[in-house]
Amino acid sequence: MKRIFKQLHLWLSLPAGLLLVVLCLTGAVLVFQSDIQQWLSRQARSVTVPPGARPLPLDTLVAVSQREAQAAGKSVSGLTVYADANRAWDVSVAGRKGPFLKIDPYTARVTGRGTPGEDFFGAVRGLHRWLLLDNRAVGRCVMGISTLSLLVILVSGLAVSLPRIWRQWREFLTLRCGRKAFLFWFTSHRALGWYALLFLFLMAATGPMWSFPWYRDGVARVFGVYEPRKDGVKKERKGREAPPAPAPPVATWSVALENVRRAAPDYTSVRLRAGEATVRSPRDVHQQASDTYRFDRRGRITEIQRYADLPASRKVMHYAKLLHFGTWGGWVTKVLYFLACLAGVHLTLSGYWLYIYRQRRRCR
Repeated sequence: MKRIFKQLHLWLSLPAGLLLVVLCLTGAVLVFQSDIQQWLSRQARSVTVPPGARPLPLDTLVAVSQREAQAAGKSVSGLTVYADANRAWDVSVAGRKGPFLKIDPYTARVTGRGTPGEDFFGAVRGLHRWLLLDNRAVGRCVMGISTLSLLVILVSGLAVSLPRIWRQWREFLTLRCGRKAFLFWFTSHRALGWYALLFLFLMAATGPMWSFPWYRDGVARVFGVYEPRKDGVKKERKGREAPPAPAPPVATWSVALENVRRAAPDYTSVRLRAGEATVRSPRDVHQQASDTYRFDRRGRITEIQRYADLPASRKVMHYAKLLHFGTWGGWVTKVLYFLACLAGVHLTLSGYWLYIYRQRRRCR
């Protein structure tokens, strides 16, 4: 049985190795994407509060934002209001992810446009998810298969290197150097494989959920939270997205914001969009755990959807993101995920080195 796992480990690693290097290197960069972008935009996010000043009316802020958006051929679709008085508000536009610009709520001055480093991180993210191929479906399939291969590689490597007796654990987890390079490459391949096993497994087990709907549904079935999709409720995106719903009048946003503030006085941010507001509070256990307030054309709240009340089937991808991005344990897990990605690169390169070394010895 061990021989079968060894052959499986070898012949899957050889063809998938280069793609796994791409996955691990780009993953290491994306681990700290949000932290780097927040640091780069720290000046644009900070505003000075004049003594006794209050934020300008929403219609004034949206009018300034709309002029900026129209100059770029866009239209304002949302506004994010922060409880922190020293933070600029975010303006979003239709057809674009992330904030389009940041605006000072006290002076209506635009403090920043876009997100710093978005072009770079967007390219890295595209390389990580679909290899920057024009046909994204093919790219996602290739990277998804590579990630599934990594799962099998990790499990087979575990089976091959599992020590027979407990006294060998110390030797298996120790990196050794000697006169011959083989000793370093072999012991580092084995030891780093054990150290990074858990984190690489979590990343590999959740990665295909963005590539294959059948895998995502399978995970939901395993955990007993599968919910069949209803026809017409959610369709796969194929190049073009449905046009966004027209934004309600600004007066509606003003009334809705006041109603949300009264209903959730401890909010940290309120993102206003067409007919709904996404509210985050200090009680949120993670970034996805936000409540949704829906309101009518007069700004009156008609429905409150608490994240805690959502069915488990709606939270599967949220937890997958936490496990895949390493945000479930704060900075500690982010650093561990970063090191695990670097270890994944070393495992691939050392595996190639060991294969070439053994093939050359057989040819002698």
